[in-house]
Amino acid sequence: MSTENDILFRILQTEAARGHDNKTVIGGISKIAPHWITSASSSGLDAETISKVADKLKQYSSLSLADREFMTHELVGILTSHYTSNTPENNTQAQAINDNKSSQHNVPTTSHSTDNDFCLKTPLTALVGIGPSNANKLKKLGLNNIGDALYHFPHRYIDYSSLKSIKNVRYGDEVTILAKVTQIRQRKTRGGKLSVVEADITDGTGTIVCNWFNQPWLEKQLNPGKEIQVSGRIDVYLGKKVLSSPDWESVDKQSIHTGRIVPIYHLTKGITSKTMRNWMYTIVNTIADNILDPLPKEMRTRLKLPDAKSALRCIHFPDSQNQLQDAQRRIAFSEFLILHLGMRIRKSANKKKTSHNIVIDNNWLQAAITSLPFTLTTAQIRVIDEVLHDISKSSPMSRLVQGDVGSGKTIIAAIALAAIAKNGAQAALMAPTSILAEQHYKSICSLLAGIPELNLEGNDTHCIRLLLGSTTEKERTEISKGLQDETIKILIGTHALIQDTVKFSNLALTVVDEQHRFGVEQRAALRGKGNEPHLMVMTATPIPRSLALTLYGDLDLSIIDELPPGRKPVETRVVYPTQRKDMYNFISTQIQNGGQAFLIYPLIEESDTLQVKAAVKEHKRLQSEVFSEFQVGLLHGKMKASDKYDVINNFRNGKIDILVSTTVIEVGVDIPNASIMVVENANRFGLAQLHQLRGRVGRGEQKSYCLLVAKETNELFPENNNSTNDRLKIMESTTDGFVLAEKDLQLRGPGDFLGTRQTGFSFQLANLSDMALIQLTLNEAETLLVKDPDLSMPEHSILSNVIFNNVQHYMTKRS
Repeated sequence: MSTENDILFRILQTEAARGHDNKTVIGGISKIAPHWITSASSSGLDAETISKVADKLKQYSSLSLADREFMTHELVGILTSHYTSNTPENNTQAQAINDNKSSQHNVPTTSHSTDNDFCLKTPLTALVGIGPSNANKLKKLGLNNIGDALYHFPHRYIDYSSLKSIKNVRYGDEVTILAKVTQIRQRKTRGGKLSVVEADITDGTGTIVCNWFNQPWLEKQLNPGKEIQVSGRIDVYLGKKVLSSPDWESVDKQSIHTGRIVPIYHLTKGITSKTMRNWMYTIVNTIADNILDPLPKEMRTRLKLPDAKSALRCIHFPDSQNQLQDAQRRIAFSEFLILHLGMRIRKSANKKKTSHNIVIDNNWLQAAITSLPFTLTTAQIRVIDEVLHDISKSSPMSRLVQGDVGSGKTIIAAIALAAIAKNGAQAALMAPTSILAEQHYKSICSLLAGIPELNLEGNDTHCIRLLLGSTTEKERTEISKGLQDETIKILIGTHALIQDTVKFSNLALTVVDEQHRFGVEQRAALRGKGNEPHLMVMTATPIPRSLALTLYGDLDLSIIDELPPGRKPVETRVVYPTQRKDMYNFISTQIQNGGQAFLIYPLIEESDTLQVKAAVKEHKRLQSEVFSEFQVGLLHGKMKASDKYDVINNFRNGKIDILVSTTVIEVGVDIPNASIMVVENANRFGLAQLHQLRGRVGRGEQKSYCLLVAKETNELFPENNNSTNDRLKIMESTTDGFVLAEKDLQLRGPGDFLGTRQTGFSFQLANLSDMALIQLTLNEAETLLVKDPDLSMPEHSILSNVIFNNVQHYMTKRS
């Protein structure tokens, strides 16, 4: 045996190249001792030398860097002098220990040029192996340049950092084994169509078989005697433990795929995991050191956050779980902080703009409130005051009004619209569905008809108009003319409001209802119809305060935290499939007593078509087999607008007893006589959405019920039945939407009830459920802006560039 074949000698070479950091072998150099002792003994090395080397290896981890360097040379000397094949070649090899100090250890070399030639905007084709074909594949992942790739974070990790001996591995373990190939063979299976390469490997404690499918070239790469690291999951085949398709690397190379916490990236067709990791390793090591950190050093030190370049290295290739967690927290912190700062700076800038100054006559306001057919709650009066105070100022209002189901947001909008109309200006209200838009139109026409000094000509006013996708061309022409000559004061509608053909003459207020159902561009397009009009966005989905301040930090916040008096709580019950017959009998009894019922069918596998089919099928069954003595109606999103209008009208007028519907009625539909809400397959919904559906009943005098039909139990995996059905039980325990929102946030994350994709924010690692980090970054943002409102101080220059230039990634020295 020679130094060329000695695993320890080659590990010492790599250790010298790494600067003696004791990370060449997972767990430290001493971990190689048992394997090396077995190998050295079989090669004929004397016991005294083996013992001497083993003792020194045990001390290595506790030594200083200087002492490790000395010991490395000492061990190399011992090994070199005791091998019989001590040729000039071996002497040259020993000398390589010193040479390696100044060279990069064995890692994939994929750069055409030096590191200094790279910046974030460098195209990916600058890397060897990424030609036009691979570059086009990577574009499908949104990766066009080095910067895109650097911020293409792993979506998960496999921890192969635990080095195990073969005798100690168990079925199901994710392990790394350091071993020698003893035998390699290839065989055909399935009629010769599939090739399998099998390698027997041993580490002195046992032998295990590794197999790879359809990789015939491995037979030539894995020669008997080759020392390798393999990482994978232990399986069992024909009663024996095996490693199926494990990742492997030579032990004298820097570990990227084995023996470490291995990053797993999102891929596209034609790009393998190994190839992506090799590219990412090169990119991270090429560009990370050039990253300029946007966070001030004082903040990083005080909060014990790693710098940007360390975080980026460790998010891709962490050496430990602690490193990974620190990197994830640092990047999430940056994402939240930059968002908070951007929101607050935008809010501050908005206050400096000039908008329509609306005059509010307090005597008129009191008369308007007195004219309403109901008494306002204290919360409604407070929010009306906040809104009217905003629009009376010269700067544009930007306010989010949120309230629980049935809290009375429509009247807030109605008073604001009335104030605009009284001042001779124009206003627009946009709703997400034609059903809700039509309902708003009727409600606002009715409410404003009794308000003095508006001159809106009663309920049939031409000053308030409705614009939908189904509006006829003749009506559109009339509306267009009315907007231009300002005879139309208030326009209510759906997305049709933001069409290019809709032009206002004097738009002073835009109201967006159920705002989370609209995209950022749609909300901006409506506001862009005027010259800095006031903006009020409304939602019936309660949002935890800290989360609202994160996603809508550029808006002022109003909360209607009180329900109108006399509104009876809806009794909620979870119903299991075995109780369906009893549920149908209960519904029949309620309808005979004068009530009406909704039966809701959920979205199935994100398919509107399948949802509609389920509702149509059940409608036929219920009408013919279950409720033949009642009138059962059908409503879904694929129906013509006029047909939907007729169905809702017939249901409201009592011509339909039971309405089978998809979630098209989730928001805004007001049927006072409806007293039963049945939600089929309720497990598919989030708590906030179930709360919205429950809010469609309980609006009249009679007692109302919400029946949540749970899914069938799973006999094969009974442990899975509890979690979702327990979530439904929460609905039984409270009718408070804010409590349910908090629970929903904890259980399902924010996307399910906020429509986070519609907010325009795309977080890599920030988790909107992490309230502690949200609050921390809110505090840091506020403190920083008190000290430096315009981010003009030198230490905030990089942070300022990120925010004001809205750059996707941090700057580098050459970008």
